[in-house]
Amino acid sequence: MNFETLKSIILFILIMLSLFLTVALWNYQPNHDRVEDDMGVNTDVGGLEQTMTDIIQPSNIVFHTSTGDYGFKKSQDEALFYQQMQNWTLYNFEPAKNGFPEGEVMSEVVFPTGLPIQTLSSIFTVSEEEQEIGLPAGNFKHIFFIMDESKESITEVRFVSKDGENAIRAQVQATDAFANLISQHQSLENKQALIKYENKNTRIFIPKNEVIMTDHFISVTPLEVEPLLHALFDDVSRVKKSKRSDGTTSFSDYDSEMIIAEDGKSMRLERALFGKGTFLNNYELISESMAMVNNHKGWTDDYYLFDLDTSNHQVSYRMDYDGYPVLSPSRLSEITVQYRQEELYRYKRPLYDIKKVYAQEEDERKIVLDSGESVLEVLENTPSINQEKIQDISIGYRLIPSNPGKQNIFYTLMPAWYVKQNGKWENISEKLETIPLTKGADQDAMGAN
Repeated sequence: MNFETLKSIILFILIMLSLFLTVALWNYQPNHDRVEDDMGVNTDVGGLEQTMTDIIQPSNIVFHTSTGDYGFKKSQDEALFYQQMQNWTLYNFEPAKNGFPEGEVMSEVVFPTGLPIQTLSSIFTVSEEEQEIGLPAGNFKHIFFIMDESKESITEVRFVSKDGENAIRAQVQATDAFANLISQHQSLENKQALIKYENKNTRIFIPKNEVIMTDHFISVTPLEVEPLLHALFDDVSRVKKSKRSDGTTSFSDYDSEMIIAEDGKSMRLERALFGKGTFLNNYELISESMAMVNNHKGWTDDYYLFDLDTSNHQVSYRMDYDGYPVLSPSRLSEITVQYRQEELYRYKRPLYDIKKVYAQEEDERKIVLDSGESVLEVLENTPSINQEKIQDISIGYRLIPSNPGKQNIFYTLMPAWYVKQNGKWENISEKLETIPLTKGADQDAMGAN
């Protein structure tokens, strides 16, 4: 066999192989479906658009008086008073001495997480002159309105960071501000006594005595997936749908994947990014994440800014019910948005909204939570809890399905005590029942905050 004949045979084999692969490709049926683009460009999942004023709300308002520390019994009273405070004009901002003020007659507004100072222009009234000049750099978690009763005035408004290492002061311009604050200090009928917990990382005030609350029986309705596909993918016609071995459903294109939980109640989106561009600052993290959720009207229930994780460039918005956060499970109660540089990287959220709350007899719904004094004692006597790593203590709701392990539309919102460590919330109500107390707690039940 000469060389020319060998080349002809090899060429023939390559041609036949090419034909075989072409026919195989034509007949290949992948195990996924393409998403049909027959829904138009609807990106509305059925919720609302919100502003920073709506989303950034305090977790507590504390009145520091000569007889003790107090907070509102009812969340509705707290929300109404906070709205009044937002109308007071703030001016003359400047750096202040670090640390928390002590020994003063003052009111303290506490937020769930540290906030960049730029948010003040969105959640409070800042004078036009100050907005033109620009606010000093910094962040805050606490706002103190310090009063001088002899002069009947607010001498200083101080914005203090979570650890007390950063502080800014300002003045307040409002003729009724002092009168409103001193009235709240003197009228304690709608207040409850608070007790302070403090470590090097945080400063917390919780109800001192027992708290009477109620559980709530609710039904939920699922959100449509198609509007999210249009909102989160560049070209929905390129999106492939497939069923995964763990029961979840995947929607993916060349650089993004959205996974729907097996029960259809939550989703997570992740994108393959290459780290181009500059990192968003804290204010941009909030504003960009809010704009992204607003883009598909994703505020389907009451959600408030709950955590700003600067190291991971992540923002969390927590569901709120009747003035309390829903703290577990997180996949059913929290919207989280994470960025890499300027691009959306991860997005997790529930895929339902609360449809109906069912009425129950008041006696059936009553839940008596342990006193704050008991909670602090249990935390001190629990070896698994490191006192220095406690980040927060709060009353919150747990979302309990009516039929665990099955498709659910009915849930119970059950109140409980929670503690936050290492960024995670833990229900400690069972610990309160199993660990004996060494000292008696004040059993005078007070209303719920």
